[in-house]
Amino acid sequence: MTTSQEASQKDIAEATGKILHAKGILPTAETKEVSEDVIAGTLSERKYPDLGFYMFASNSRGKADRAKKELDFKPKASTLWETLEADLTDALSLG
Repeated sequence: MTTSQEASQKDIAEATGKILHAKGILPTAETKEVSEDVIAGTLSERKYPDLGFYMFASNSRGKADRAKKELDFKPKASTLWETLEADLTDALSLG
């Protein structure tokens, strides 16, 4: 699999909040800042230190420049933004 777009954790959180608020799951669509202590404690029972930071407090960037150049890669799948609501609905069995 290769990348075709970028999305920050903040952008994803904001979009998720709007969707979940519209479905009546959250009382507001507003995002809230979480302290580093809370993040550090997230998934702390796992054997990997600071796992919460890697999963919930960081962004990852990937670009398919080489695949585009050498393999003529052209993304065909839907974007994250096009599938986010359906993915959340499926994950929460809200369908």
